[in-house]
Amino acid sequence: MPSVTLTLLLVLQAGGNPLPATDIKEAEIQATAEDGIAAGRTDTTIRTVDAGGHHVGVGVVHRAAGGTTGGAVHNLVSEVYHVLGGSGILVTGGRLIDPQPREDGTLGVVQINGPGVSGSGIEGGVSRRVDEGDVVIIPRRHTAQVDSGVFACNIYRYSDRPPESRDAQVRGNKETHS
Repeated sequence: MPSVTLTLLLVLQAGGNPLPATDIKEAEIQATAEDGIAAGRTDTTIRTVDAGGHHVGVGVVHRAAGGTTGGAVHNLVSEVYHVLGGSGILVTGGRLIDPQPREDGTLGVVQINGPGVSGSGIEGGVSRRVDEGDVVIIPRRHTAQVDSGVFACNIYRYSDRPPESRDAQVRGNKETHS
């Protein structure tokens, strides 16, 4: 099987001192995934960095068999899912069922994916099967939910505002700069 490398390019305005690059090794991604699964977390941030006018975060998401997550909309964060293993059904678009604004002080809002709205599901969305190696881009203000399956994926988050707090003990986040 040929090796595929996913490269994400961000065009930044010239000027000032360049920001340092940040490396995240596969061993760290695997360790974060294993630790998150053992601890029962579904979403663990590895690192979030200042990328010059916006922030880029990398994390691992794991969905267990039989688990359906409610739908969500992230107001300020776009996400790219890169499936590392397994498969499942991902639903995007449509309308949230029973939408509820997220409370500002919750872990998910403060440290992971910012303000938004959660619901019990999605009505009228587009369902797609995702398998190992697949990539799905989910723009901010777009509904998404995992409907079924077992899979783990790298998740890349883009936001024009930083997380308000970074609790290294809770998230396993190892900041290089902010």
